[in-house]
Amino acid sequence: ITTMTGDIKTAEDNAYGLWLYDSDSNTTTLTGDISTTGSDAYGLILEGSNNNTTTLTGDITTAGVEAHGLHLTISVSNTTTLTGDITTAADTAYGLWLFYSDSNTTTLTGDISTAGDNAYGLLLSNNSDSNTITLTGDISTAGDNAYGLWLDDSDSNTTTLTGNITTTGDTAYGLYLEGSNSNTTSLTGNITTTGDYARGIYLFNSSDSNTTTLTGDITTTGVAAFGLLLSNNSDSNTITLSGDISTAGDNAYGLWLDDSDSNTTTLTGDISTAGDNAYGLYLLTSDSNTINLTGSLSATGASSYAIYADSTSDNNTITFNQGSQIIGGLY
Repeated sequence: ITTMTGDIKTAEDNAYGLWLYDSDSNTTTLTGDISTTGSDAYGLILEGSNNNTTTLTGDITTAGVEAHGLHLTISVSNTTTLTGDITTAADTAYGLWLFYSDSNTTTLTGDISTAGDNAYGLLLSNNSDSNTITLTGDISTAGDNAYGLWLDDSDSNTTTLTGNITTTGDTAYGLYLEGSNSNTTSLTGNITTTGDYARGIYLFNSSDSNTTTLTGDITTTGVAAFGLLLSNNSDSNTITLSGDISTAGDNAYGLWLDDSDSNTTTLTGDISTAGDNAYGLYLLTSDSNTINLTGSLSATGASSYAIYADSTSDNNTITFNQGSQIIGGLY
C-alpha cells in the first residue's frame, strides 16, 4: 500500500511519473499533480501489472512528443480512478491509452485535451477487450489526424462519456471505431469537428454489432466532412441519436452508409447540409439497413441531395415519422 501527497515532476526523455511494472494487487493513492516535459514520457503507466487499485486526485500533464498521460499496457483487471484533467501538448501524444489490456475499470472525472497532430484523447488498441471506462468531462483535440475517442481492434468494451467531444484539425474524428466489435458506447454531449475530411462518428473496417448512443448534436465544418459514417463492411450496428446532425462544407454528408449492411439507425433530430455536392442521407452499396428519422432532412447547396441511394443498395427501409419533412432532391 502506497500513499503519497505531493506533486511528481519529470524533465527528461523516457521518464515516468508513476510506473507499476510486473506488479500485482497493489493499492496506490496519490494526491497531487503529475507532470512530464520530455519525449516518450508517461504520467502514470501500468505495464504487465494486474489487479491493482490506483487513485489519483490531481492533474496529469505531458509536454513532449509521444508522451502519454495514463497508459495501461498488457495489464488486466486494474481499477484506476482519476479526479483531475489529462493534458498533452505535442504530436503523437495520448491522453488515456489502453494497449492489449483487458477487464480494467477506469474512471475519470475531468477533461482530456490534446494539442498536437496524431494525438488521441482516449485510445483502446490491440485487442483491449471487456474494459469499462467512465468519463465525466470534455475531450478536445487541436491537431490534424487527431481523434477524440478511438477503439482500434478492441471488443466488448463499455464506454460512457458525459461531456463534449471537440476536434480542431483536418482528418480529425470525434468518435472512431475501427475493426472493433460488440462495444457499447454512450455519449451525453455534443460532437463538434472543425476541419476538412473530419468525421463526427465513424465506424470503419468491419466494426460489427456495436451499440452507440448519442444524446447531443453532431456538427462538422469543413470540406468532405461527415456527421455519421459507417463503411467497409461495418454491419449489424445499432446507433441511436437524439440531436441534430449539421454539416457546413462542400462534398459533406450528414449520414452515410458505405458498403455496410443490416444496421439500425434511429435519429430524433434534424439532418442539414449547407454546402455544394452535399448529401443529407447517402447509401452506397449497402443493403438491408433500417433508418428511422423524426425530424427534417435538408440539403440546400448546388448539386446536393437530401436522400441519395445508388442502384447497388437494396432492401433498405427508411421511415420518416410524423412531423418529418424533406427539403432537397431525391435520387
